[in-house]
Amino acid sequence: LEVFGIGANGHIHTLQTTAPTIAVSQQNGITAAAITAGASDVCGIITTTGTNNTGGTTVLQVTFGKTYTTAPKSVQLQPLNAGASGVNFPFISAITATTFDITFPALGTVVTPSVNYQVIA
Repeated sequence: LEVFGIGANGHIHTLQTTAPTIAVSQQNGITAAAITAGASDVCGIITTTGTNNTGGTTVLQVTFGKTYTTAPKSVQLQPLNAGASGVNFPFISAITATTFDITFPALGTVVTPSVNYQVIA
């Protein structure tokens, strides 16, 4: 069963059938999060609803659709809007074989931050 391939014009793609899920595990104004359609355990886009407030952190937990044998070596984030950039840049606070956590720092007001992620096993 092929789960990774090279498609038309050399584009890399995954054929993962069970998408990862996301939950707000610690709330400080961000009330919801979603992983956009077509995402996989390897990469995707995360959008949020709400505003992370100064003085507290919000933590999002992504659960892989399929457990890795061991924890991935790296999860990379890239901001997709102003809410996820600058001093408010989120960071990966935990990585396991089943999940990774994204923490939004308490450095300022962050409105509906969006990021994309890439997991390297």
